[in-house]
Amino acid sequence: MDLRAYNRKMNLWMRAKKAQIAKFLLDRKSPEHYSPSAFKTIKKVLFLRYDDKLGDMIVSTVSFHNLKALYPKIHIAVITGKRARTLIENNKDVDQIFNYTRDWVKILILGLRLRMKKYDLVIDIDKKPTAQSFFLLRLIKARFTFGFNKAGYKLYNINRPYVWDSGHITKLHKAVFEGLKILPKDYNFDFRYILPIPKESVKLAEKIVKPLKKEGGKLILFNPFAAAKRRCFSAEQVLQTASLLSKYQILVIGYENKLENFFKGHKNLPVNLHIVDYKNARKGEIWLNIALLRQVDILITPDTYIVHAASGFDKKQICVYFSEDKENLVVWGPNSKNATLLENEKTDHKDFDIKKLVKNLF
Repeated sequence: MDLRAYNRKMNLWMRAKKAQIAKFLLDRKSPEHYSPSAFKTIKKVLFLRYDDKLGDMIVSTVSFHNLKALYPKIHIAVITGKRARTLIENNKDVDQIFNYTRDWVKILILGLRLRMKKYDLVIDIDKKPTAQSFFLLRLIKARFTFGFNKAGYKLYNINRPYVWDSGHITKLHKAVFEGLKILPKDYNFDFRYILPIPKESVKLAEKIVKPLKKEGGKLILFNPFAAAKRRCFSAEQVLQTASLLSKYQILVIGYENKLENFFKGHKNLPVNLHIVDYKNARKGEIWLNIALLRQVDILITPDTYIVHAASGFDKKQICVYFSEDKENLVVWGPNSKNATLLENEKTDHKDFDIKKLVKNLF
């Protein structure tokens, strides 16, 4: 076992131990008993999305949208991190957003603030509670708290059994409504992702793409970056792709700090290879990447949030996932008929055969 795997295993062990202690100290039964008829009295709902993961937030818009469609007067609030909140700041289904950090003092302040707002229902779709989430839930003191597979937890007075690898993550969001028993028989559940791109990002994307479209050929958006290093593509792989697809224009996206030095040491880049300007990358951030996605013909990417954005737009995409993680393939794979999912049998995407990627492109 390498050092990275060992550290990850130890961190998971410590997290589980802390959660056990928190459960012992904080897990108390709510006096409220939930029934479908009780939902009629619910006016304020709070979603816990504090992991700050962009892909999770994109998919979570399914829950926000369907809940608002069924109950337009319900107040929907979301707890999330600073990065993910940008994805819902213009979302008409979300009424209020609260910032979350792992600082215990800030969690205390947030929890007390939320308690004063008297939420009727908290929806937590994470697999296992953490010490921080126990603490926060205890502070919020909502009438009802929903969770999956939480039969052994007193804080959760609405429990829904669920098999995590039984289908795509969108199925889990529908299961929230099934667990609450609030889906009308004739209701057609909407699995679309809601991504309201800001106008300034749309204009900036159009400005970037306009001269590239004049060059002719299909326009490919290449995102080589992901959260983990082993899930990222290398500069050499991007260069090889541009060389193999010389008739097409390739636009590389990413965060400013990653883009700036990505092709460092590589001189005379192919004429069909373009990089989003660092200043534009900083200015547009996440929304610029999503806006650019709307403007291009094809996306190439590893397993990361933009896979879900592309699925939301039914954009043609080639995405690479590790074959070793079957649950991730099933649960977090692209939920679109226009997506081609390629499995990498290696342990690092930098070892992935680019020729295989290009072969499946058209």
